[in-house]
Amino acid sequence: MADEMETVRQFIVEQFLGGVRPADFDDDYDLLDRSDLDSLRLLKLISWLSAELRVEISDDELFPGNFRSINAIRAMLERHSTART
Repeated sequence: MADEMETVRQFIVEQFLGGVRPADFDDDYDLLDRSDLDSLRLLKLISWLSAELRVEISDDELFPGNFRSINAIRAMLERHSTART
């Protein structure tokens, strides 16, 4: 999971937070509150997660809180991981 989250962090920094180093990006940084993730960017992130990590994100999970921060994304992915076992 750590490698996956580093990949997610790298994608978010490169796509949405120009000039920030992934190592300096806090896992609790609120992407929504700071307007780094608008609706189009949120869709881009969801599409990328589905394709890159092969995660099927259900309609029930498509609410902004699941994508608010790295920790929120991690929690959602962990639920997926638990559901698969």
